Amino acid sequence: MDERKKVMRMLFAGYLTLFIMLLFLIYLVAFHKKGNAMLSQISVEGSATITVAPDVANVSFDLSTKERTPAAAKEANDAMLSRLNEILKKYDIQQKELKMNYINIRPYYEYNGNRSDIAGYTAQKMITVKIKKIEEYNSFIDELLKIGVSNVNSVEFSIEDVKSTKDEAREKALQAAREKAELYSKLAGKTVVDVLEISEHEASMRYNGLSNYRSTIMMKQGMASSAEDAGGESMQEERGSISVNASIVVVFSMK
Repeated sequence: MDERKKVMRMLFAGYLTLFIMLLFLIYLVAFHKKGNAMLSQISVEGSATITVAPDVANVSFDLSTKERTPAAAKEANDAMLSRLNEILKKYDIQQKELKMNYINIRPYYEYNGNRSDIAGYTAQKMITVKIKKIEEYNSFIDELLKIGVSNVNSVEFSIEDVKSTKDEAREKALQAAREKAELYSKLAGKTVVDVLEISEHEASMRYNGLSNYRSTIMMKQGMASSAEDAGGESMQEERGSISVNASIVVVFSMK
């Protein structure tokens, strides 16, 4: 009999403990909802743009030679490539900063009335070079002209450390969003409490400068011989700037 009473008391104590815990959980949920009900929210957009000078130039150009036979065209192209390698060594351009496709050899024609005859062969190799010492970019182009490069496909100015610049823009965008939220909350007689949510539009990067590099290179080509004869300096080229933009939407709580 005593054993039965003991078991009953233990069950009662267990049920009572469970009941108290349940009441406590109900209280916590109700308090949390009440607390959230007391807080309002504000959603604002923040954006920032960082403008920096480019420190990298990616130059894409062709080594192109014309001769009467395919073998002669390739031989002339190989000789031009050898001169290019000397330039790359001079400017300490590493293999990882160089992209080169296979040589392309094709015939070119002379047209006489309705008749076209093979006049010779063109050997062409497209090369892209990353110049990390951008202050040497101008003289590098001059060296290309001296070895006979006549076709520069593109020049792209950029920045080496893109991530750090984007992170700086993101930091300023968040700061701008907070300042905007604090202004609106103050006008509404409230105070910003905390960040509830952040969503980001993809950070973008834009080059501000010359859009037609080919015309600039053609100007350099036209001036190269006269500048050399006059003993003048190489043509200086505007590098422009790089703008990195970050835009975010932030939800703040207010009270």
